[in-house]
Amino acid sequence: MDRKGAPPSGQSDQPVQPVHRATDSVPLTPLQVDYQGNHPVDNVPPPLYSSPSGQQSRTPAPPQVFPGLPKLNYAWYSPPTFKLSSDETTVISHKPEYSNSPTTLHSFIQEQAQLPPKAQIRIKATRDGNVDFDLKLNMMALLVGNDDQNQRWNYLKVVEDPKLAARRKSSVPPSSTQRGIGDWVKQYCDDPAAIKEFTIERQVHNWDVGYIEGQLRTLIASIGYKYAVDITFPSTYGRVTVHSPDKINKVFTAVESFFSGTKKYEVVKVVWPYASAPPGDRDRRFAVQSEESWWHDWKDVIRYAIVTRRQGWVTVEDRLDSLMAPEPDRKLRSQKLWSVGIP
Repeated sequence: MDRKGAPPSGQSDQPVQPVHRATDSVPLTPLQVDYQGNHPVDNVPPPLYSSPSGQQSRTPAPPQVFPGLPKLNYAWYSPPTFKLSSDETTVISHKPEYSNSPTTLHSFIQEQAQLPPKAQIRIKATRDGNVDFDLKLNMMALLVGNDDQNQRWNYLKVVEDPKLAARRKSSVPPSSTQRGIGDWVKQYCDDPAAIKEFTIERQVHNWDVGYIEGQLRTLIASIGYKYAVDITFPSTYGRVTVHSPDKINKVFTAVESFFSGTKKYEVVKVVWPYASAPPGDRDRRFAVQSEESWWHDWKDVIRYAIVTRRQGWVTVEDRLDSLMAPEPDRKLRSQKLWSVGIP
């Protein structure tokens, strides 16, 4: 394992800026808050193996512990009144309190910022309209790291330029001053727009997906598979959207939105760094494990799943089966080819 104790350095193309915290009634610790896209430096989380710092901060109730899973409040992924989209990327609520009460929305952002997206690797191969294999691997645990929330690397990022956040003509009005989360929350709740929404986006930074895709394609070629393979890195539960309540019903809201547009506030990002710096940085460290180390652990498991035409999740159970198998079986699995494994 390559667990290291350095905080992420954030974006590589901008200088690191000191943090200016929002002056709201709801404190934002233990998360760091960044208004320029850089990782903060004046509230650096302690090394992952250090002792508690004694920092006093508002912390949520401890989550229920599920052995073998990251220590997270999993119930927060699907709060009451929220519905999950059909593609599982977004949870949405029309509950009035989130659009009318700044305190309620601000506290809700604090909760949601404690949760990473469910980052995945998907490897799908089709031939003549038929699926030969379709593998999914859950990478979320490699973002969470330490069980102590104060020592994790996630941080909040606020988009300063609202033009970067707007996706439609009906955008959030520009501002000449730097704004905090509380400012945006208040503006959203006070906004008289008939249809509006506030979105929190969870992002993964500094994950070398190029390296992983290259290793996967090399592995697939070595097996002897010569057909099209689609390798993607999707995330589910990556967006949380609070929508203004329907005035009459959903049909009326949809019609009104078509003509007047939806004012979208997409200014808050929750960043979960895989590593402290982008690929190629010589001082790069990892929240849990390097991409190279992960690949060494899982390459034979993935290979065997491919040649046996797996469709579904490849999990720690598959790795356990590989580790616990007799030596001749492990060697056979690592040498099996597509032409041999599947006629």
